[in-house]
Amino acid sequence: ARFWPVHASLMSVNGAALPQAKDCEIWRVVHFCARGPLGETLLDPVHAELLFLSKWRPHLPLRFEESRYSTVAALGPLPVAVTNDGIISREDLRAALAALDPDGYGAAADESFSCLLDRLGLLTSVLLYEDKTVWETYTRPTLTQSSPPGFGWAAAMAEQRCQVKRLREEQFFHEPLNTAAVLVELRSVLEAVSDRLDGNGSFGGSVPELSSLDARTYAQLVVLLSIPCRGSSLEKVLADFPALSRYVGCIEERLPGTWPDYSTFLQALSPDERPPPPPQSTFQSKSAVTMEQGRFRNQEWWEIWGWSWGGRKRPVQFSGPGKSPPAVYAVTFGIVSGMSFLAAILCGLGPNKPLTALRRMLLSESEGG
Repeated sequence: ARFWPVHASLMSVNGAALPQAKDCEIWRVVHFCARGPLGETLLDPVHAELLFLSKWRPHLPLRFEESRYSTVAALGPLPVAVTNDGIISREDLRAALAALDPDGYGAAADESFSCLLDRLGLLTSVLLYEDKTVWETYTRPTLTQSSPPGFGWAAAMAEQRCQVKRLREEQFFHEPLNTAAVLVELRSVLEAVSDRLDGNGSFGGSVPELSSLDARTYAQLVVLLSIPCRGSSLEKVLADFPALSRYVGCIEERLPGTWPDYSTFLQALSPDERPPPPPQSTFQSKSAVTMEQGRFRNQEWWEIWGWSWGGRKRPVQFSGPGKSPPAVYAVTFGIVSGMSFLAAILCGLGPNKPLTALRRMLLSESEGG
């Protein structure tokens, strides 16, 4: 058994003490499972950084569990870590993991370069959620397809509002959005990152060892470079920095399976520039596994609404083992749904013809009485 040291008074960004890993404790990382038109992808650099960390530092007690919502009311924006002592929020995850692994992920890093990478993440968020072309062709379809049936559009719009609010809090968002200005700044940031890249293919200094800067850089670059943007101005900007795409491809070779699905990997590049698929499908696509399982199993009524999960790997559960809800729940659900539908019809929110027919029937009964 491995014992995790307890480090002194790790504080969150809000000044509260963060939960810390204890003996043989597993940190359950709840993350949003983004499934786009081409397959499983990543929209959040923090999630990508955690996947990198799980491959680079496999001794860390991380277990990933999927959610069909990008934000959960009880947890906040995903990903978060659920521990025995509480919940570690998205904004505190990096600090908590750095304290858990002081000799690896928590080793001293260049703060100024880290701030530059954070700026790159903000630029990527602007493109994902504010650029109309990227939003309509990539981000919104991904959010819609990833959410439970019937909630896709609402979940996508809610996530866009949350991201715009975050950008305003970072004093980044400017109205009206000027995509050309964003691309100009993006070019300058990518140029600085490319200049920092060492000849040995890492950001760790003179030795070809991975570091926390590699984790942060890979996460920011792979989300950006996996945005499908064929024939756009964004593609032209990214094509001017082939060293960065080669760096991301080399990381995937060193840590196979970090990106979840090869079909969505580095989609910003032309087919000739994308790295060849790894041998024997090194990319472990969880979406393909769960879809294959779903072909041989009919979903229950509560699973259609996203209340449970039909595959083998179940999302995080906060109270005991998962089980089917009592049978009375289905009856209650049907009664409430029928009453809601009837109330909507009576309030004039339904189609005109059924409502008119109902009124005529009521009038004829009253006149006959």
